[in-house]
Amino acid sequence: MITVEHPLLFVTSDYLAEISLLKAKKRLSLEALKALLREREAQGKAAEQWVLKYEQERLRATGCDIEAGAVRIISELDVAAGFDIESFDGLSPNLKADRLIEDEEHDGFRGVVHMVRE
Repeated sequence: MITVEHPLLFVTSDYLAEISLLKAKKRLSLEALKALLREREAQGKAAEQWVLKYEQERLRATGCDIEAGAVRIISELDVAAGFDIESFDGLSPNLKADRLIEDEEHDGFRGVVHMVRE
């Protein structure tokens, strides 16, 4: 049994569309929800790949080939990190990521990228 002590629920932006469907009390079958989640996941992965490629090209264009090879998508390793991609502002002798990127992709719209600093 689930009990609710506080009527407040925090939802990440990744699931706002799905939650709004539930909140609006529209009918949504389990299969429709699964299809929607698969579509969102595919969109998110495509957006991450786009940002990864962009960051690698940006770094290579400035002569930072080693850093370009070290850019990585971390969202599959740590979904709670608060960002999706570790990159570099420029040369980094110790290869410590100093550009943390949270990528947003919604309904096929790409381009909203947030820089996150620890």
